[in-house]
Amino acid sequence: MANVITSIIEDKYNTLSTGKQKVANFILDNLNESSYLTLIQMQKKVGVSEATIIRFAYTIGFSGYSELQAAIRDSIFQTNQDVDETKGTFDSIERDVQLIREGADKIDHATLTKAVNLIHEANKVYIIGKNTSKATAEWFGYVLSTYRSNVIIVSQSNLNQYKLDMMENDLLITISFPRYHRETFDFFNYAKSLNLKTISVTNNTLSPYYQPSDVAILARTNRDVSGYNEIAPVISILNLVFSSYREEYNEEVQKRIQKLEELNDDSNNLIE
Repeated sequence: MANVITSIIEDKYNTLSTGKQKVANFILDNLNESSYLTLIQMQKKVGVSEATIIRFAYTIGFSGYSELQAAIRDSIFQTNQDVDETKGTFDSIERDVQLIREGADKIDHATLTKAVNLIHEANKVYIIGKNTSKATAEWFGYVLSTYRSNVIIVSQSNLNQYKLDMMENDLLITISFPRYHRETFDFFNYAKSLNLKTISVTNNTLSPYYQPSDVAILARTNRDVSGYNEIAPVISILNLVFSSYREEYNEEVQKRIQKLEELNDDSNNLIE
């Protein structure tokens, strides 16, 4: 199974040096690509020496880079994950579907319930994301604002302004994927210092957000060769949060949506 190699890496992660952790993070986030890169190509991608990559392989129990790469290929083969260096439009969609399924397998009912309850009980809900995560944050904030009041989408232009009004009974939802932005992480840590509850949407258990968050929702972006994070899998996973929220607080949500529809009708600014 594909999680064989990832489990080995995750088990050893906290014992690794900074350089070896870079190798680990690259492999975990780019498993298919790692299966066919030469040692020199891997070195250029990760930005560490070839010796560091070889020592990484030794540290996690392999005889060298070749054996490590063979284990990666075996893991991919066992889950029918085909390596395809030239991903066309429909290949990207297939990859989205695969990542959605993986994400759905990782999230359980208890996690969804806790996330939904934190969202409902909070005084204000702050939502922050940067770059491609910003689009996800704005979409999530827009939909959530139709379900409850006091939803604030944090703009990166003046973070200190938001810090002024943050209180202990508020909630911060952070959406962040590699490469993690320092401003977002600093904002997250400031919220933690005020004892805000936190929900983080991030990529795996090695993310800097995973351990300190009250709830961590794991999702994978479809990261292409240019480093662009396609967010369709993340939005699909977050739709589970909305489904659970509507199910748990259906009457409140319906009343709010009905009121919004009435206001839209009164304003006469919608064509249909």
